[in-house]
Amino acid sequence: MEENNQPEIQLYGWKSIMPGIILSLIVLVCAGYMLLNRDVINEKVQSTITGTLEDVSEDAASSSSSTVDAPSPTPPTVAGFHENCTDRACAADLTCIEYYGIAGPNGPLFATCEMPCTSNQECPGKRQCVTIADGPGQVCSS
Repeated sequence: MEENNQPEIQLYGWKSIMPGIILSLIVLVCAGYMLLNRDVINEKVQSTITGTLEDVSEDAASSSSSTVDAPSPTPPTVAGFHENCTDRACAADLTCIEYYGIAGPNGPLFATCEMPCTSNQECPGKRQCVTIADGPGQVCSS
């Protein structure tokens, strides 16, 4: 038997190169569309930018023309159930409880007005005593 010392030639089938051909065609079609319609695209972009700038200018003009500044709304001086109490006192029967969220001590320190409890009888109305594991612990909640 004779040995064939010629290198083996492998031909790749269409299946292996089709994804590349399809992707190339898609890119060419998109580029062609953008080239053919570049004037329309540029006009749309320009009108969007101009419209946005005009809106900002109108807002600035209307706010600078007013002579009387409206008073800023004052936040309530007392915080209610589950409200932030870092900068204000809690309502009667509520306690400002500080706790870390799900991130633990690596995360921010939260402070909310809560009603600590050990049973449902301690909670007013239809509120129930629940444990918020990543929050203030055992408190009354609706």
